[in-house]
Amino acid sequence: MQNLEITEIKQNIVRTSIEDSFVQKVMKPYRTNTTYLQSAEFVQKPEEGLSGLTMEGVFNIPESCYIDDTGHFNAVEYNICYNQIGYVFLGHCIKHGLIPALSAYDEATFFEKQLSNM
Repeated sequence: MQNLEITEIKQNIVRTSIEDSFVQKVMKPYRTNTTYLQSAEFVQKPEEGLSGLTMEGVFNIPESCYIDDTGHFNAVEYNICYNQIGYVFLGHCIKHGLIPALSAYDEATFFEKQLSNM
């Protein structure tokens, strides 16, 4: 398990900023116009165990990757955002050994299997 750089502990919630380089590495498989996740923050509620592990993200969707502007947030972009934050969450948890059921993976294995097995 690697050390986490904790950015804030408030009301028994631990927030950790995810390094930009890690987010960019996770986003590498995405085409430039669909790389919506800009930054991420890992959030832990220690008293809740595994169910207290979450991820928050900042997204930017300058234009839809598949349709003319509809004026609202579309399901396709939602799914892309969900996948991106999910990949960063899994990658972060694997990198830091936070989920025992994923202990067969390490950071290198995560990136090797990111698209085919996650």
